[in-house]
Amino acid sequence: MPSDGTSDAVPAELDPSESPAGMRSAPPHTPDLPDGVDEVRVQRPDELAEVVALADLAFLPEEEGIGALVADLQADPAFSGQSYVAVADGRVVGHTMLTRAWVDTEDRLLTIALLSPLAVHPDWQRRGVGRAVVGYALARAAESGAPGVVLEGDPAYYSRLGFEPAEPWGLQRPSVRIPAPAFQWVRLPAHEPWMRGRVVYPDVFWRHDAVGLRGHRGPGRSLEVTTVTLGARDLPGLVRFYGALLERRVPPDAAMAETDWIGLGDPDGGISVAVQLEPEQERVTWPAGAGAGEQHMQVHLEIRVDDLDRAVEHALACGAELAAHQPQDDVRVCLDPEGHPFCLWVDTG
Repeated sequence: MPSDGTSDAVPAELDPSESPAGMRSAPPHTPDLPDGVDEVRVQRPDELAEVVALADLAFLPEEEGIGALVADLQADPAFSGQSYVAVADGRVVGHTMLTRAWVDTEDRLLTIALLSPLAVHPDWQRRGVGRAVVGYALARAAESGAPGVVLEGDPAYYSRLGFEPAEPWGLQRPSVRIPAPAFQWVRLPAHEPWMRGRVVYPDVFWRHDAVGLRGHRGPGRSLEVTTVTLGARDLPGLVRFYGALLERRVPPDAAMAETDWIGLGDPDGGISVAVQLEPEQERVTWPAGAGAGEQHMQVHLEIRVDDLDRAVEHALACGAELAAHQPQDDVRVCLDPEGHPFCLWVDTG
């Protein structure tokens, strides 16, 4: 179940006339009030019952128990008091809230804001209320020093509000039942490149079974890319190279001598890199030219880095070669010892 309601109650909020608030690296600003809405502000304690009723109204009949989720979240230690309402004619017509979640980074647990749920009264959908309360919440999160705001929801809707996929930034989903495109975030000014790792939801979301989707896996969703295999004339040599480059465990020499395929698993559960012995493999030509008989590249690795210069220095120390042709300023194309191109890239957005 998407815990923000965007795939059920809130898609009616989609409006092509709404423009996204450009919030990916600059501090978010509080959006203008929609017509008819008197204010967007912090929820008062005496409005909890009205907010709970609104959550149930917005999500039913597709999803049950969202009001109870809101009530339990606001009673949980993970609640920071950041609950926001849109008010029209004295009644609450829109609501969202921020709860403390955590990023399990290499060095320490890092607090990050989780936006969920988002509810808009059916009579007020398609009028910009969702955009207004989300924008208000993002601005308050930035003021509080949060490095970002994560959520799970419909990317067609939330991309209009400045959200983007979180995984390319090194944030891993709390559950594989959250579709990767639905796991999104807004990066705030306090973010730093080291803030990467598994996102951990507070326990109340798990008690309500409000994480990800159940029963939505079609035939294609049951397939998962687990490993990328590269051919090599020198299997042990390429295994050692990628083991050093990616800091993955390399088998003993004796074990590598007895096989023609070695996998280097990701200790964080990501995609593995493997090397397969190919005694007759031809070194690729990159960039591809028009020469007869050239072996053209058919696959390459894209490796995101935090510091491009430092990453290139590390790759060269491991045995890589910097390609003569470099097509982009924020990408460095390198060649591994077998000649396979791989790209080190840094996000400059």
